[in-house]
Amino acid sequence: MKKFTHLLTLAMMSLLYVGISSCGGEPDPRHEELQNDITLMKRNISETDTTTFRLKSILDLASMDGFDVDNFEYYTEIREDKALILVRIPEIRNIEKGGKVVFLDIIESMTEDGEWAGKDRYIGVFGKLGVNMSSIPGKRKEKLALKADLYDFYGPAPVEVE
Repeated sequence: MKKFTHLLTLAMMSLLYVGISSCGGEPDPRHEELQNDITLMKRNISETDTTTFRLKSILDLASMDGFDVDNFEYYTEIREDKALILVRIPEIRNIEKGGKVVFLDIIESMTEDGEWAGKDRYIGVFGKLGVNMSSIPGKRKEKLALKADLYDFYGPAPVEVE
């Protein structure tokens, strides 16, 4: 029953988001940019992709027992003064809330230096069904995060012309 309630909540939130985003004009083009980047998330990270490989290496070491870290997916991108960090942890729904937050804490902590130093970080932690947690400049969501939380990585919202 708990699983059904969770799925029903996610479905209602998705419908609400679609309804809100479709009101009053064109859809936000940043949604499509994020969707494209989400499709670039992958499991096998080459050591030549040093930014993403570093992230994977640390999460592999920090992962809790019972997780198949080989199923984690990653994508990172750095643009001038911004960094996008996406991680998919398929089994995250099976973790208690406090355990989930550990993953976000680790990602935030490890991206404070190196290639990410001084950059605004847009972090999305995904489960099987969508974004689970996010951390963006000035805001952190440990539950009920939305893909829209990450849109500012791609630039400001489009201005509607009337």
